[in-house]
Amino acid sequence: MKIFKTTLLISVMLLLVNCNTIVEGSSDFHPDFKVGKTGFEKELKKQLDFDDLAIGTYYTKKNNSLEEKGLNLTFEFAEQELPNKEELNNDAEFIITKVKEYLLNLDNYDYVNIIFENEREEGDITKSSRIKIKKEL
Repeated sequence: MKIFKTTLLISVMLLLVNCNTIVEGSSDFHPDFKVGKTGFEKELKKQLDFDDLAIGTYYTKKNNSLEEKGLNLTFEFAEQELPNKEELNNDAEFIITKVKEYLLNLDNYDYVNIIFENEREEGDITKSSRIKIKKEL
């Protein structure tokens, strides 16, 4: 038991030493749209049939040189199937044009992650699926 505790302690310490990710950035990195979030959602609903839209951002920096700032758009489709791949690609192109049209400070973002999610309940089982499309701005 003493050997196990010692091994566990050393493993945890090695894990903590190897986790040295530094997060840098400012708190003013949030998406603003010319029409606001609800107006942007209404514009997208003119062509897309989704239930909810979540908007967020991400920032990554790797090896102190590669920096990536992006926008996350998560479309939730409750109790319905996701469209097929061809429709999703067409929807992604439509979304990109609307993002370019309505997003303020567009030069602050490099990529848009378009995430399509659905969750359906069938009896006691909940089925969920997620498709992520990454597009460059």
